[in-house]
Amino acid sequence: MSRNVYGTAGRSAQRRADQLRCEELRFQHRRAVRWIVPALVLWYLAAGVIDALLPTGTAWLLAAAAPYVLLKRFYVPGPDVQRWAAGARAERRTGERLERLARRGWPVLLDRSLPRTRANLDALVLLPDGRSAVYIDTKSTRGGGQAALKADTFVLGKSAYPKAIPTVLAEAQAAQQVLGVPVRAVIAVDGAKVPHGQLKHSSGLTVVSSRDLRSLLTAIPHQRDPQSLEALTVRATSGLPPYGDR
Repeated sequence: MSRNVYGTAGRSAQRRADQLRCEELRFQHRRAVRWIVPALVLWYLAAGVIDALLPTGTAWLLAAAAPYVLLKRFYVPGPDVQRWAAGARAERRTGERLERLARRGWPVLLDRSLPRTRANLDALVLLPDGRSAVYIDTKSTRGGGQAALKADTFVLGKSAYPKAIPTVLAEAQAAQQVLGVPVRAVIAVDGAKVPHGQLKHSSGLTVVSSRDLRSLLTAIPHQRDPQSLEALTVRATSGLPPYGDR
């Protein structure tokens, strides 16, 4: 990993997915124990019927596969686990794309805490001039479709997120207070299209595909100032510690 990358993308989201999965597995274990005997009886009866209707080899193959299929259905991750895990994967993809900027001298902070809140910042990129930064919040969907801004509501595929824009703006403002420099707000979309390449909200917030993040960031006018950048990096890494490490 580049020396200019601070933190691990998607760490807190993956941790939450793992916590939910552990809780879920305890319930699924109990359910499996309750159903294992009735399921085996049904499997035995079904195997007899299959054996009478199909060739022996096919019957035995189906009979052997049935318990595996049944147990797999018992242990399917629930929607909350899948949602958090998908979010973690999307944040990791965003982090991988930003790492290329880090190799070019752009400090990238991943999964950071905001002081006196329970919120976390998915990614924060410091511009090489040391005088501004960009906060990036990753939003993902597995349903495809496209992103849209409808008044003050962020829409992704078939889902509307009325709190997304004010939340991202508030988090960017909180990061700005810590850093003491302007912080732009960006929503990076993973798994859906962004019409016309990017969308602009009246607040200045930008919606862009995570694939186009680097182009968006490098287009921001700046001049390198190593001294100012070093000072800003120290403020950022100390004032915005890794999420969960407070």
